[in-house]
Amino acid sequence: MATAFLTIHGGIINGAHHGDIGAVFCDPCHEDCERVEVPFEALGNVVPGEPAEWYTPEWERRPNAELVRAGAIGLPVGHVLDGDDLRPMTEVELHEAGIKVREGMKVVDGEFVAMPPKEQLAAGQITEEGFATLMLESAEAELQSRLAALQTPESLARAELDGDYALERREKLEALLAVRDQPGWPLDTRWPSWT
Repeated sequence: MATAFLTIHGGIINGAHHGDIGAVFCDPCHEDCERVEVPFEALGNVVPGEPAEWYTPEWERRPNAELVRAGAIGLPVGHVLDGDDLRPMTEVELHEAGIKVREGMKVVDGEFVAMPPKEQLAAGQITEEGFATLMLESAEAELQSRLAALQTPESLARAELDGDYALERREKLEALLAVRDQPGWPLDTRWPSWT
């Protein structure tokens, strides 16, 4: 009569079989194995190469979370124990664990936010040269934005019709253009107080 059985050597399942449990195998690796009768359904549950201790007495595979807690297996990279479950880490958890770092980002209250260039430099995510480039780009963008605010069609029309406004606008333009000549440009830019 056919029987469902496992062959186990040194505590490791090395085969799931259906047939004569007393049969002589040609494969020498099965000759010294313990033969354990199991329910037929168990043949689909077991994975050869896994330790028999990973299975319940009914030959159901124990959950990975249980095996991690028991120290039978290590916690897989990128996973956390969450109650009775072993689940993949969230993007935030991966970032905080240093597994999948999002350059230029930090986590605040469980959410990603952009890191200011000084923090990126301090964290070693950018070089001094990269920091200087970011600061220059940022300062230039701010300067162009402030200049553009004084170049709107309305501003140009008012300057054409109102001499006092034209003089005030001219002084503001001169002050903005002088920002580049400051000793701290672009790392320590001081913007005119009226802007």
